[in-house]
Amino acid sequence: MPDWLPRFYTAAALIDARPLTAEEMPEHVFEALVEGRIGEIDLEEIDETVPIEEPEISFAETRPGLAQRPLRALALARLCRALPTAEDLARWLAPGAITVIACRPAGLAGDLAIVLAQLIEAEHPTRKLNLVCSSGRATAPETKPLDAVSGFWKDALEGGGGAHLLILGDAAQLPRRMARLLPPVLQLGPPDREVVAAALSL
Repeated sequence: MPDWLPRFYTAAALIDARPLTAEEMPEHVFEALVEGRIGEIDLEEIDETVPIEEPEISFAETRPGLAQRPLRALALARLCRALPTAEDLARWLAPGAITVIACRPAGLAGDLAIVLAQLIEAEHPTRKLNLVCSSGRATAPETKPLDAVSGFWKDALEGGGGAHLLILGDAAQLPRRMARLLPPVLQLGPPDREVVAAALSL
């Protein structure tokens, strides 16, 4: 089982506000999903690992489950593989830190921004953060990508003591003059079998 998978389950549990442990999917089942051997999976065996009694949940305080939002689950899995420990995310949130992420495919940038904001809210509720997504889904719908990037740049220059995080649907959205002054862009590539298997396990 990949070393980042426990982090994924922990992050998913925080976002969903309900218990979820890495033991819910046996390692050999996860490997079968990754290797495309779905026909070998015993569904009854998976059912036995799920707790019979559901804990009491206050649905008024619970976000929609990631199991119902597969694109967000995929985005979270990719994020957790890039940041396999909670300390990795904490470094992004250091005062004054600037992080730029290029998300492929670009259509997942908005989902990545949403799950990242939810995870930060759960783990670091007091941290000050300027989070901008150039896809328009985490900003006003009418905001153009270049306007979102320019707004991020202005906020980063003004400082303010918080961390700054920019999610790009396409690295080309970052003007060269800005790219030369910003840290290297973290590239999150398209989901592969391992990431899809993690999302399916929810």
